[in-house]
Amino acid sequence: MGNGRTIYPVTIIRSRYGGIYEGGRWTALDCSHEEVPDAAIGDDVECAEFWALARAGRHEISDWRARAEALPPEQNDLSRGHRRVLSVGAGTTPDAALASLVEAGPVR
Repeated sequence: MGNGRTIYPVTIIRSRYGGIYEGGRWTALDCSHEEVPDAAIGDDVECAEFWALARAGRHEISDWRARAEALPPEQNDLSRGHRRVLSVGAGTTPDAALASLVEAGPVR
């Protein structure tokens, strides 16, 4: 699919507000479900702010240490202070949201 990149983990969720802020009825995020920020499915103001930053490639998430420590040393990136930019995709179906995420590729 797309550019041949593998993105793992991925969480696909139905848009809380029907895609108004998210850009599609379904969204894909390159993080585990535990890492999905509350603001991604929060109230109107939180959700609008989160998705504006996320779609611009400017939303960082924490809890990266657990994932980084599980990687081999050559792929480990603890120098970023336990934070990384979250990549997102959106579409009319779960498959379209995933394709959008893969096309955008990780921001890391």
